[in-house]
Amino acid sequence: MNTKFFLIIIGLITFFYCKTVAQAYIPLVEENKYWDVMQGSSPENNPICGLSGGARYFLEGDTVIFGKTYKKVYAQNFIGELGAYPYFCTPYLVDTNSIFINKFLREDTLTQKVYLYDEYLNNYYPECAIDGERVLYDFNVQAGDTLKCYVATMGDCNYSSIVDSVKYEYGAKVVYFTGDGFIHNHAMFEGIGGSYMGGGLFQPILQPEYGGFRLECDFVDDSLYVGGCADYITNIEKHNFINKNLLIYPNPTNNKIYFNKIIDEEVLIINTLGKIILNIKNINSNEINVCHLPKGIYYLKLSNEVHKIIKY
Repeated sequence: MNTKFFLIIIGLITFFYCKTVAQAYIPLVEENKYWDVMQGSSPENNPICGLSGGARYFLEGDTVIFGKTYKKVYAQNFIGELGAYPYFCTPYLVDTNSIFINKFLREDTLTQKVYLYDEYLNNYYPECAIDGERVLYDFNVQAGDTLKCYVATMGDCNYSSIVDSVKYEYGAKVVYFTGDGFIHNHAMFEGIGGSYMGGGLFQPILQPEYGGFRLECDFVDDSLYVGGCADYITNIEKHNFINKNLLIYPNPTNNKIYFNKIIDEEVLIINTLGKIILNIKNINSNEINVCHLPKGIYYLKLSNEVHKIIKY
């Protein structure tokens, strides 16, 4: 075999291997990820940062509806910067009281479609659903295809967007729309959902009367997958959330932390990615044992107060 022919064979093998890897479908409906979504506001209502709130969305637990298995959708509201009151601004804390929002998702990885089951949709606009569900995402579309959307606040199931192009970027499929679509006015990303505005995991799952939604970031296995909000939680120490009447010592610590008074409320210890590491309800004590925690920076939350602690 001559060298030129051998190199061509190697090149073809590499090309087809890379093409196969790049085109492997990335699932969206998984329990190991969450989406941080912000809701926009008018400059009149929030002149500081143009936000009215937001929430962290995640999937947890299965349920069977009409013989199909769905994941339940939950939300955890954001607590904005206290210094900006009455305006909501980043950085934000995550309220760990989960809210089940009565929405359900399932995914067919063979057809590359994500389905939404919504009781609101069923009860008020049954003509918009087939067997109680709608296609929320279809990653099997091609350029020129039309993807129908459901506008929750208007009860209209006739809106649609035209696919402009389908590309592979950063190892995932990205579907771009023509820009004249009512909802899908930008793009949707395989494994993530909607992009900057509209069409995402938030419309029509959420039903806003005013303002738009923006996907800030997507985390997978507690690691930032896309977006730019990884520093929101870690920037908390720059803001004055500290109750001057509460003392925590020693800090840094390698064993226990003590308070200067008995604490009789829920205490959360959160890592720098916003994951709850320790949740103690009705502590009724002036100490917490943290010797089992890995070394690093943590945030201790009581009510709306946040205290930075260092474990060494």
